[in-house]
Amino acid sequence: MRMKKKEKSNRVRRIIFRLTEQEFEQLNGRLQQTIYKNISELLRYMVFQRKITVYTRDASMDDFMAEMIWLRNELNAIGNNFNQAVRRLNTFRKVTDLLPWYLENRSQYKQLLDKVGEIKHRINDFADRW
Repeated sequence: MRMKKKEKSNRVRRIIFRLTEQEFEQLNGRLQQTIYKNISELLRYMVFQRKITVYTRDASMDDFMAEMIWLRNELNAIGNNFNQAVRRLNTFRKVTDLLPWYLENRSQYKQLLDKVGEIKHRINDFADRW
């Protein structure tokens, strides 16, 4: 019975990367604890035989997050303005001071409602696409 010779492949591609002295010693120490003859064999085993965890990014989620961050910043600005207006309201001593305050701040209230409506609309758009 004739034994088949192990087919030898020519490895002509090189990959060169640098290690610190400590990293090299660590790798060499691992090599001594294995059945492999040289670092190349060990590295080929480590690269091709082990399961690699791959993370993928969802570009549509990136767009969604960018949009939400922008809307959050808009809401924060409106919320800050609203807080300042309420603090001012608390300083009033007379009821007659309320009407000018109301007229001045109702546009900010409308702006807040518009932004909340815009957020709902954009979330619905993303949900429909998803």
